[in-house]
Amino acid sequence: MSGLNRRGRSGKSSFECQRRKETQEVNLEGLWSLPLLGDSSLVLMEPAAALHFSLPNALLFFHLLSLFALVSDQFTVVGPADPILAMVGGNSMLHCHLSPEKSAEDMEVRWFRSQFSPAVLVYKGGRERTEEQMKEYRGRTTFVKEEISKGSVALIIHNVTAHENGIYHCYFQEGKSYNEATMRLMVAESFIPTTSPWMVVLVVILPTLLLLISGSICLINKFHRKKILSGEKEVENEEKEIARKEWEKNV
Repeated sequence: MSGLNRRGRSGKSSFECQRRKETQEVNLEGLWSLPLLGDSSLVLMEPAAALHFSLPNALLFFHLLSLFALVSDQFTVVGPADPILAMVGGNSMLHCHLSPEKSAEDMEVRWFRSQFSPAVLVYKGGRERTEEQMKEYRGRTTFVKEEISKGSVALIIHNVTAHENGIYHCYFQEGKSYNEATMRLMVAESFIPTTSPWMVVLVVILPTLLLLISGSICLINKFHRKKILSGEKEVENEEKEIARKEWEKNV
């Protein structure tokens, strides 16, 4: 009888221990668990399946937020659609701006040609970086930034040469976001047709030929005039001789 009581108490004790362990934590569908201290009463909670906010939804929500922040930082650089015409020795302005409109005061702005660096002009950290500028453009460029707070800037090239003819890139960067616009500068001297060597020869020879022909005509006219005068003088002498002979006969 005492053995049965001991087995009964032992079975009851094992059941209570197991129940206590089960009540020590509440597992919400494998997503997280909530431990309970001591023998405190179990707090009633809604099942995880009934909650509107779950871990996958939270991850998706934060991912969408990050995408929205990334998209909000994006911008486009807009430049002139038509080629920019310039004359040798004059000044030329290359303009570009951000779309949508936003401040570029804290951005990196640069104009470059075939290579990114050194560049035609670099603006970074709120000032121009002459150490990153091509030698041939030093002292010949002006950075126009009166409307940089609206994302609008311009580059002026002074004393334009034929070497400036070609493609230019206007580049903006803010953090990891960047964009650029491409524009073409056409210098007047560069699109004048090249003179053919035959044209040069013709230009040199033609005046010479004209001079020779004119000189020949003058000589021919002079010789012809001299011949006419000589003939007239001979006729006059003959007439005088005839008149003299007739006079002698009459005498």
